[in-house]
Amino acid sequence: MKRIIGRLISFIKWFFAWCIGHIFYKGKYLKGKYFKRFQYSQGWRWTMHAVFMQKIIGINRKVPFPVNHNVTVTNWKNMEFHRDNITIFQKPGNYYQASGAKIIIGKDSYIACNVGMVTANHDLKDLSKHTGGKDIVIGANSWIGLNSVVLPGVVLGPHTVVGAGSVVTKSFPEGYCVIAGNPAKIIKEIEMDKTPAVGTKTCMGCMLCAEKCPKGAIKIEKKKGYYVPVVDNEKCIKCGLCNKICPVNAPKKSDEPKKVYALCDKNEENRKAASSGGAVGLLAQHIFEQGGVVSGVVYNEKMQPVHKITRNFKEFEAVRGSKYVQSEMGTIYTELKSELEKGIPVLATGTPCQIAAIKTYFGDKYENLYTCDLICHGVQSPVVFEDYIKELESKNGKKIVDFKFRDKTNGWKKSNVKVIFEDKSELVMTRDKCEYFRYFDYLRQSCYNCHFRGFNNYSDITVGDYWGVESLTDEFNDDKGVSILLCHTEKGCGMAEKILAYSKAVESNTEHALKTHKKLKKSIAVPKYRNAFFDILDKKGYMAAKKFQNKKTRLFKIKKKIKKMIGGK
Repeated sequence: MKRIIGRLISFIKWFFAWCIGHIFYKGKYLKGKYFKRFQYSQGWRWTMHAVFMQKIIGINRKVPFPVNHNVTVTNWKNMEFHRDNITIFQKPGNYYQASGAKIIIGKDSYIACNVGMVTANHDLKDLSKHTGGKDIVIGANSWIGLNSVVLPGVVLGPHTVVGAGSVVTKSFPEGYCVIAGNPAKIIKEIEMDKTPAVGTKTCMGCMLCAEKCPKGAIKIEKKKGYYVPVVDNEKCIKCGLCNKICPVNAPKKSDEPKKVYALCDKNEENRKAASSGGAVGLLAQHIFEQGGVVSGVVYNEKMQPVHKITRNFKEFEAVRGSKYVQSEMGTIYTELKSELEKGIPVLATGTPCQIAAIKTYFGDKYENLYTCDLICHGVQSPVVFEDYIKELESKNGKKIVDFKFRDKTNGWKKSNVKVIFEDKSELVMTRDKCEYFRYFDYLRQSCYNCHFRGFNNYSDITVGDYWGVESLTDEFNDDKGVSILLCHTEKGCGMAEKILAYSKAVESNTEHALKTHKKLKKSIAVPKYRNAFFDILDKKGYMAAKKFQNKKTRLFKIKKKIKKMIGGK
């Protein structure tokens, strides 16, 4: 009886805290490991303790998440942290000054009491003014000790421990170390478990671990619709290199674009051949004119999308157009290295995670390396695409040599799918009629919580379709395609300036880009039948998975019709 009464009291407390919390705070912050459902857990206690001092007395009043009244948070909009890290705002004496720059706290990091993080210092010549802000980045699984101070521009890699009373004046981006002192310096390396973590849910398939493994202990296997790295334990020496170089473990960045453009190629033929406005083609043309090379995704003889180096605009034609399939990096790392060491300009294109892998591989060693990534929905299954192509070839009795996901015959906004066969005949389908698009949201597992979404961006330039451009300007109202160009670095801005003469361009801004591109902000949710589909694909093959999906699709359509009928009444 006592247990039942105790649980009832706990539920009533939780319900009251839940109501109060959702009145005064944003619901997205009232989730995570400290906010358990139907229990008056630690997070809800923090909420009840904080709400009076914050919302009634007015200490940190505008902050939309629970903050201890002895903690100071300035410019809360410049704070980025995982919802499980809400505990960092409950430690008395902490001071977070995010003026003119961001403070980014990695997941599962801990911050002790009386810690100061300052993104902007006073100007030594005029103490009434502040210098320009510089981002502070704290890597995942880090611990900042009691009475420590972290100064502007500091980047700490994952698994960094800062000793009590330290003043951190410079970056330690490699992480896996203990730093201490004034100024802080490395006093100990942290020896982590060197068991490889490749092939986990966070793996995005860049295969950099396989490329870098000194013993060739990592091989590629087909699992759940995707190619994943798998460790051969007999060859593995547990050196930990694969974990250390994984781009997912790199510190997060948060640099907003320096320049944003709406742009299209003045050459109508090039624009027509592109998926959007032809921005990547313009960048490629500029590199070719400098005697450089461009890497991009092409179909091989088996209709598999692979990365390849192209040396002129004619070869680049195969790169043009969207390919909604995860591409194989193959030997592109070593091929790019060979070209870079010749001193010629190299433009590498790919998804944000692929570009992050390339930047991790090369670092900042080569000034002649230029990078361009794409606004990414997420990557679709290469296994499903291979099986779909085989079925389409069998059905039509001829080999497919090209698959254009974005054919503009009927315009940019209502693009069709065009399949080109070996005998030069064509099959044109709307997306609704193309079976492959039924699996469009069945992405790689890591895509649903993409590490490189937003402005955690390692490329010089990002390109994509500029959907919603009509709310910026009416310059591009011909339905032939327009690109958005986001320049992240000075190198990227320089490249953009070079191609403006060959394009029709209008300058835009970050606010409009975020408003019209939801994919810049967050990943999509996991579809309901995604995991079941890939389980069937693994066990019974494509035809069984297709049959399963068709049943679910028909059921969805029936439900939609019933709802429409009821709504009509």
